Amino acid sequence: MNIDYFRDLSTESYEELIFIMKTETFQAGHHVFQQNKYYNKIFILVNGEIELFFALKNKDIPVETISSRGCVLN
Repeated sequence: MNIDYFRDLSTESYEELIFIMKTETFQAGHHVFQQNKYYNKIFILVNGEIELFFALKNKDIPVETISSRGCVLN
């Protein structure tokens, strides 16, 4: 994986990360994160687009749309 986020890692560290990382594919409309919950994950956008928004009781408020390869979400 050629992602700028990892460019300063040593070869050994990079190989260790590749060993423990896994690929997840999400369908359109799938929730990756939920508000007010804590996660022990990091997501790196490889292909596609992610829309961030706050879901209120009667309205969703768009925050940002991310489509750049290598963008890190955690």
